[in-house]
Amino acid sequence: MAFFSVQRRAPITARFAIALLVGAGALWSIVIWRRAQEAPVQERIAQATQLLQQGQSRDAEAKLREAVQIAPNNATSWELLSELYWRVGNFKEAQPALERLLQLEPDSSEARMHLAQCLLKNEDRDGARRLAEDQLQRDANNIAALQMLANLDKGSDQSSARLQRLQRLVDLQPQNAFALCDLVDQIEALGNFEQAIPLADRLVKLAPKSPSSFYLRGVAFYTVNKDDAMLSRAKEDFQKILQLSPNDSEGHRFLGRVLLRRNEPQKAIAQFEAVGRGRPFATLHYLEMAQAYRRAGNIQRANELQGVFTSLKGFNSRIESGREQLHVHPDSTTDLLNMATILSEGVQEKDIYFQLLRFRLLQGRVQSASFYLHKALALNPKNAQIQMAMHKIDKQSATFCGVAETALQHSNKTKACANIFRALLLRPESPRTRQALKKFTDRHIDPLGTLPPPPASTQGLVSPTKL
Repeated sequence: MAFFSVQRRAPITARFAIALLVGAGALWSIVIWRRAQEAPVQERIAQATQLLQQGQSRDAEAKLREAVQIAPNNATSWELLSELYWRVGNFKEAQPALERLLQLEPDSSEARMHLAQCLLKNEDRDGARRLAEDQLQRDANNIAALQMLANLDKGSDQSSARLQRLQRLVDLQPQNAFALCDLVDQIEALGNFEQAIPLADRLVKLAPKSPSSFYLRGVAFYTVNKDDAMLSRAKEDFQKILQLSPNDSEGHRFLGRVLLRRNEPQKAIAQFEAVGRGRPFATLHYLEMAQAYRRAGNIQRANELQGVFTSLKGFNSRIESGREQLHVHPDSTTDLLNMATILSEGVQEKDIYFQLLRFRLLQGRVQSASFYLHKALALNPKNAQIQMAMHKIDKQSATFCGVAETALQHSNKTKACANIFRALLLRPESPRTRQALKKFTDRHIDPLGTLPPPPASTQGLVSPTKL
């Protein structure tokens, strides 16, 4: 029996050995095939890397495109291709490359969050949110996902969720001043100023050169205001803001409020006037300045400023109401004519109206008067009222152009720029306005200017160099 068993095993062992040899041969064939594919892919990746270093992004793109065609499952090629598109700002092309990379590496948190960031760039906030939430399901401590969701929830009705995520970020990264700044800001937005004070103290230590640090702590001290010592600390914080950023309008505004609360109206007036120099269209500071003048005993000036506040507030309400009506009825000739009338009257009546319109135009919240009238004429070309309004702004803009040119001849740059901007608010496309504008550009003068920068104190920690 033993002999029989030995004789039976021999052919089985032989067949098994043959099968192993055949399998090994097939495996080796696969290895050789893969290497044959990898060699040209690696060559193209190396060429693309060199081309990128030389600044030849288009040639590098071509090499990487060849690589993904040869080996569509090569994750490195897709990753480099997505990075190339990201570097040149082509987020539309980066997205499918990152989607393919995530298919090949579904467990890669980096690929998932890079794709989420790309979706944000492509204005797909919902898609970015889904990926970030998916990443948090996989890893509750993922910094990039926590930060993205906190940013997406800013200003939304998800304040509680945002607060939890920011708190988690700060717990995970206690030295992250940016996360701490956002956390303090969110706590104050929920009205918990006393709770914010110890965190704001930490923030000041982490970011002692940031106006935002002192702003958040100063506002907390000012709002809680338990005693004179707390108000004094608020004053010191707002003074520190103005040391770091002398033209910060919110620093001036809150310092003025502190001084008024401390019954120092003359000093408060100086701070409120500083707000007006930088942002003359800011409505609230006129009311606060009126209160300071009234406290100082100058009732006449207080009443004048109260009137300016009421007038500017009413004009701003007209603008916003007109915009809302057009949003609801974009093809209403009545509402289009109304917006044109607001601009026509605003540039003519009061300088503060003009300043507010200038600000709104630079913001993109209003268009020129002729923009609204051209649209109204396209809808109703025979409307005499619209035609008369167009004729009126023609005359107005020509007058402003003449005043601007005369002021430019007399080197009165401020007056010249103000009047050419009035013409631009009315009829920027007219030959007369363009002719006048050319005289500015010939002298390398930009009459448009830019939006006044927002107060540094309210912008968070926008750059690591400030820390």
